[in-house]
Amino acid sequence: EITSETRISVSRLLREQADAIGDKTFLLWKGRAFTYEQANTEVDRIAFALLSAGVRPGDHVGVLIEDSPALLTVSVALNRLGAVVVLYDPAVAPERFEQMLANYSADKMIVDDRGEHLLDVLTGSPSERIALASLEHDTGDGVPLEESFELDASEANRLGMILFTDDEQALAVRITNRRWMVAALGAAAGARLTSSDTVHCPIACSSASGMLVACGGALAGGSRLALSTPRSASGLLEEVRRYGASVLFYDRGLLRVLLEAFVEDEEDGAKLPLRAMVGMGVREEEWFAIKHHIPHIEILEYFAQPEGPVILATLTQDAPGSMGRALPGMDGVEVVAFDRERGTIVRDDQGRARGAD
Repeated sequence: EITSETRISVSRLLREQADAIGDKTFLLWKGRAFTYEQANTEVDRIAFALLSAGVRPGDHVGVLIEDSPALLTVSVALNRLGAVVVLYDPAVAPERFEQMLANYSADKMIVDDRGEHLLDVLTGSPSERIALASLEHDTGDGVPLEESFELDASEANRLGMILFTDDEQALAVRITNRRWMVAALGAAAGARLTSSDTVHCPIACSSASGMLVACGGALAGGSRLALSTPRSASGLLEEVRRYGASVLFYDRGLLRVLLEAFVEDEEDGAKLPLRAMVGMGVREEEWFAIKHHIPHIEILEYFAQPEGPVILATLTQDAPGSMGRALPGMDGVEVVAFDRERGTIVRDDQGRARGAD
């Protein structure tokens, strides 16, 4: 139902959730809790601070901030202003960050202390920097940002974010407001997220899975969102128990940590509060291993590329290890024939991929 004229964005979604369930907890971080209303007020304040720092609609602004509530509120504030969020990860090696900059260099860069250090060790990095600390000290006079200000920034087809692929090339991927919201709404619907859920996101928020799916899904579902980066297998399950997490988002790297945690954990996995896991990368044997430790768990595997229009998901539990089926609205999805012996896609006389029989 979303057209090019639809006004939809993650910023508008946060404002709507603050109006509807403002007193409900949204963010959980290091023993502190922030409501939807508090998060929306903070986004307004940061948006004013960004205006004071010279950010304008259409600017491409890099965000080089460690995983934290600030990463989310800064990103949503930029979206509210109509600026384009360029998500960099300060935890990557300098060589990879240089590759990101070579592929896409933002007009301005918002940095925390770690991001500042990463920029300092590089040559040819963006010269205009905005320190996160300077935004935190700007009160914005406490005046709510006019709702009309963000109307022009919320068209569905407007560019909202630049992400980078996980491969060695670190290619820049353009994310529209529509794509951002489809990922968020799809995750919330697929995982059946509500305000009764606590979503645990221990994967990088600067990734497509972290920002678009986990964080976006929690926001769309009106759920609590626990952010963390566990340093050990035992730490992961300890956080799940401490937060009372009902839904865990994972990536391929976290799966290894999770399976290791099950081996080390002395408590019964069936007692974990988790009802569902959502992510990409579970192989068939790992599926059954997880089910062995948490028999009641639902595993929602999906396959998607941020630069592609197709999303596959296992909305049922009857095909362990599969890539699932296309979600509603994914028109024109076909399976192409593949030659296993040659390891190539089967093509017709015109060189086009041929559909599987």
